[in-house]
Amino acid sequence: MSGVLEELIESANKAQLVHLQAQIERRLDGMPEVWTVGDEVRWSGKKNPNGRGEITKVNRTKCLVKDENTGVIWTIPMSMLVRI
Repeated sequence: MSGVLEELIESANKAQLVHLQAQIERRLDGMPEVWTVGDEVRWSGKKNPNGRGEITKVNRTKCLVKDENTGVIWTIPMSMLVRI
């Protein structure tokens, strides 16, 4: 096992490990990524080509994201989001 993985396992609590395992299983099964409030993300669009911010609300197909530079809240499709 790599040193980084060993460090992660030692420092993580059980809830974090269960969440990490679920994310890994979803990725392996080809399921879409799960977004949660507080996730740091980036996106690129016409009005904001280099957006970065934090998810404030998760809807069925879109997330509300607060831009870290301007404080503007954008409604962004999940397919456009990339976790930082």
